[in-house]
Amino acid sequence: NLFKYKYFSTLYNLFIKRYPEVLNTEILDNSLLTIGDYEKKIIKSNINNLRGRFKPYNNSSYEEYLKNAGKIITITNTYILNQHLDIKDFDIVLIDDAHQTNANEFYKAISGKQVIIAGEYIVSSSSSANLISRIRPSNIMSLNYRFSPTPLRLLSTFNIQGLFLPDVDSNRGYETINYDTHKYIARLFVQNPELNINYYTTSLSEKRKLYDKIAQQLLDNKLSVNAVLNILTYKLHIFDIYSGYDFDSDYNIISLDTFNELVSLNIDNLANLFLCRKKIIIIDNNEERKEEVDLLEPLLNKEPLFNQDIKEVLGKLTDKLKEFDIIVHGSYYDLSLVLEKNNRYYGVLLYVNPDTSHINILEDYRNYYQLYKINNIPITIIWITDLVNDFENTVEKIMKGIG
Repeated sequence: NLFKYKYFSTLYNLFIKRYPEVLNTEILDNSLLTIGDYEKKIIKSNINNLRGRFKPYNNSSYEEYLKNAGKIITITNTYILNQHLDIKDFDIVLIDDAHQTNANEFYKAISGKQVIIAGEYIVSSSSSANLISRIRPSNIMSLNYRFSPTPLRLLSTFNIQGLFLPDVDSNRGYETINYDTHKYIARLFVQNPELNINYYTTSLSEKRKLYDKIAQQLLDNKLSVNAVLNILTYKLHIFDIYSGYDFDSDYNIISLDTFNELVSLNIDNLANLFLCRKKIIIIDNNEERKEEVDLLEPLLNKEPLFNQDIKEVLGKLTDKLKEFDIIVHGSYYDLSLVLEKNNRYYGVLLYVNPDTSHINILEDYRNYYQLYKINNIPITIIWITDLVNDFENTVEKIMKGIG
């Protein structure tokens, strides 16, 4: 132990002598802001560059068009690729939403020089013919982070890391209601025509009737014909529950009967139903089944939503925050502390946390500070040197972040 102490002390002193600015946390905070701003400028510049080099398609052949356009990015569907393009002209082929189309349609795409396949890994009786289900598990990289804000209870049920909601109560993520389906969906769109809603059914006839009833209900609420057409075309998506296909949505809505059928069959793609930005709505129109309104509850994760094992390095800070009536929930993956005040979540990101094996300052800055800020969850960055040497000002910084 004495050797380790002397060895690491020597390394520390050599490093600090060469890079004294790392002890100035104000400089480090400003450096992160500068890097973040610079990354945004680079992304914007690249987008503008691609747009500036875009050449509109004329009546020439696809082959001639691509030859004149130069090798940049070509976005196409499988029909044009299979019928008109030479896969050898492309250095990389990226296939998105590979869970939504039959694998046979990609016969030319998968023969490319380098192929990246992206999509939801779903294997069920109805969707096992898709491309991604044909990939060997050893060749699959799981990116287990959901960037679309999602109720925390739903994320934790499927052990998915991601953005949760700023309002504590909203993170329950589901509700069972007694309401006419078409009237409820129409009411949501009357309140906010920009919502995206998925409705799941097993009946094509119900799908047609529901579209008609919702359209009439919207018109009765004085929405214009164009607004109704926009909602039915782009905002409301009615799916066969067994298809495994859906859109990123604000609400996922399903009748209790259909939900019971889904659960009884143990459908593999249940996560598709659970993951949405606001909540799952289960509609029960049978007054005699009130005992079943909490049917969803047994399927949800019952474990604590946060890691409540607060390590010693944050123990003193936790005790101090509690003196200000701040609820300290624990950590959330690499987000060091999740706090609650007045039914709102806040976060603390400690650089560099000695109790984690994951140390990537920029990655955590993007995934927690930047993304959560966009999602209206304030994150306060603190540095371990300040936590040790300037404790009171560190507490004041966190309280200022809470407001």
